[in-house]
Amino acid sequence: MAYIKRTWTNSPDEAVTYEDFNRIEEGIENLDTNKLDLEKVVNENTALVADKKALNAAQANPNVEGSLANKINDLLTKTQIPLPYNSGFIDYATSALESYVVKNGLNECKLVINAKPSTGQFSAGQTAIATLPSGYIPSKGYSVGARNSAMTGCSVEILPNGTVNVYTASASDYVFAVIPYDLEV
Repeated sequence: MAYIKRTWTNSPDEAVTYEDFNRIEEGIENLDTNKLDLEKVVNENTALVADKKALNAAQANPNVEGSLANKINDLLTKTQIPLPYNSGFIDYATSALESYVVKNGLNECKLVINAKPSTGQFSAGQTAIATLPSGYIPSKGYSVGARNSAMTGCSVEILPNGTVNVYTASASDYVFAVIPYDLEV
């Protein structure tokens, strides 16, 4: 029964009736019979039963190590590191964009390259500019079209061993590319 609030006044016209007391009794009984069943409170992250469950506050707290919320937070948190260039390559100084590789806990990565040789230009052909560190190496090769200063054919590839290669059709001052990729599962 839904609660119906009654406004009480101190008046001889309004006597307290047995119905009023019955409503009060029903309200008290509902507090007890519809309370949270402590046996259905879960303090684990492996509950598979679709029955009505309450999540323990510790499991909902992302600051509690190993809690469900903590694990979800870890999956969504991204780890970004600077691209570990091979000797002779650096970031191309345009605005604040630097080369980096970023990954999240869902085995998804993104490589952003904004690179140039530390002296001179990229030569036409293939140039190995970096090797991705362990934990950032894809399960298969990836290749994307890239932009370069010469505005000619250009691409960047990541090999399954982590080598990052740049291909240019002609000499170029810089290469820019973004490669989304997956890690081995």
